[in-house]
Amino acid sequence: MEFRKHSNQRTNVQQIFQKIVDYGPISRRQLQTLTGFSWGLISQVTNRLIAEGYLAAEEEQPSAGVGRRAEKLDVVADNRFYIGVDIDSSGMFAVVTDMKGRLVEKQRHLWPEKVRDQVLQKIYAVLDRLMEKYADKNITGLGVSVQGVTDVAKGVSAYITRIKNWVDVPLQQLLSSRYDVDVVVAHDPDCLMESELAFGLLKNTDTKDVLLMHYNYSTPSLGMSVMIDGQIYFGHRGRAAEIGYMIVGENADGTPRMLDADLVDSNIDTAQLCGSIARAMAMANTLFNPEMIVLHMPQCPYAQQLTEEVEHWIRTASYDASVCVKISKLGQSAKARGAAMIMINRAIDEML
Repeated sequence: MEFRKHSNQRTNVQQIFQKIVDYGPISRRQLQTLTGFSWGLISQVTNRLIAEGYLAAEEEQPSAGVGRRAEKLDVVADNRFYIGVDIDSSGMFAVVTDMKGRLVEKQRHLWPEKVRDQVLQKIYAVLDRLMEKYADKNITGLGVSVQGVTDVAKGVSAYITRIKNWVDVPLQQLLSSRYDVDVVVAHDPDCLMESELAFGLLKNTDTKDVLLMHYNYSTPSLGMSVMIDGQIYFGHRGRAAEIGYMIVGENADGTPRMLDADLVDSNIDTAQLCGSIARAMAMANTLFNPEMIVLHMPQCPYAQQLTEEVEHWIRTASYDASVCVKISKLGQSAKARGAAMIMINRAIDEML
């Protein structure tokens, strides 16, 4: 499907580029050792990256002063900048990164009014200023992380709860037309997964099967990303892993009760809420059998309690309880930063 091309799948090209980001300056032989790829593939990819201006090659003088000079490769970080934006029901984060994904600037803005037109105008105002401020830095792409149901194939935000009239907003079309740059729209938990791969718990690991749960305490909302064999699983229409729609009971009128309902039910105390979320995670653990579960819960006052509840239900109610449960150390801007990284990876992947 077309939207898979806009994902953060870990292609060979991306893996080579990421190793240079992590370990550069680095030689081609060292790259071959780290990746296990053939010399021919390493040479093909790095030569093209150099030709396109993504990498620079420098000769290193041997320590003895004699012999052949080793060529070291590193990313040219400051000739292309990227913008990442995270949009949810309360406001937006906007970040600017260099080619290595390092933060150049980050901003947080709340919506003046939670109405579609006012929200769009605020997004435009923030991006207008950033585009003008970094005009000399060649803003190459814009990644957008969106809360709620998202059609990533078409770049459309289907809806965000608590924003009036926010229905089927064609963000990719609106932003690419306004700023004349490549735009990718992604679901916010998938952007978090990209941040964990690039900067967090999954960086420089061989872990390939992961569930990532994002709990936004302030909104409140719940999301999940699934990585299988190193690639995010999207499902048939790009709407997989909507954990908030998991059925956790039955309402008084006989209709299914979704997990999302527990998040906003004032009659449910913290212990009950943690139990509902934990049981859902235990079911997801049994369904996907991951190696690791990452819990991203920034500013949640009962994060430890929720983690312990998840571990308890996995031990007592999962078919395989061997999974490792970890708390993410990434902050609130991680989704915006992950969106920028998806855009960087897409640029690198589509270059060859």
